[in-house]
Amino acid sequence: MVEISLPKYILDDPIEFKTIGEEVVFTYPIKKIFPGQTFQTPEFHVVITNRNVDVINKNITVKVYSDEGISEKKFIIRDTLRYSNDYHSPGPLPLREDMFLPVHGA
Repeated sequence: MVEISLPKYILDDPIEFKTIGEEVVFTYPIKKIFPGQTFQTPEFHVVITNRNVDVINKNITVKVYSDEGISEKKFIIRDTLRYSNDYHSPGPLPLREDMFLPVHGA
């Protein structure tokens, strides 16, 4: 089994997902995962604004349950999620808090 936890306020509508405290937990029943095997989850809509920008400093936690026990790895959101603002961008860029500041006078 694979379990992915992330801050619930990063999702568009966390109400429709299983929450534990301040996190949303996605559980994927998988019979076997082999070393080097990749696993892809369904997509979900992430929303980051100036109101919840602090979530970029929180973790996404991935747990893999196997016969040998639980393997767990944490990924800081700002280092894991990337964005491309337009075709002039040199490629996917890391998230920064200043990207989410409100624009005054625009």
